[in-house]
Amino acid sequence: MQTPKDRIALVTGANKGIGFEIARQLGQEGHHILIGARDRGRGQSAVAELGSKGFAARFVQIRFNQVGHNSGGGSRYRGRRRDGWIS
Repeated sequence: MQTPKDRIALVTGANKGIGFEIARQLGQEGHHILIGARDRGRGQSAVAELGSKGFAARFVQIRFNQVGHNSGGGSRYRGRRRDGWIS
């Protein structure tokens, strides 16, 4: 059975508002958080803020500019299974 520290969650729109709060709460539970955002600067800022609180977070740029295309939302992340996707 996986523990939260073994889990990876992709949260789209996590650079602000409700998405950021969800990411923060997942961080409190020990999840590794993928911060999905269209804007690189805002996404990296959210990662820095979460990192300053001791949470494991990385930025993933999300592009929904083509129907059916999502550059960051695959079911695997760096060869590991992504355990959750919150959008």
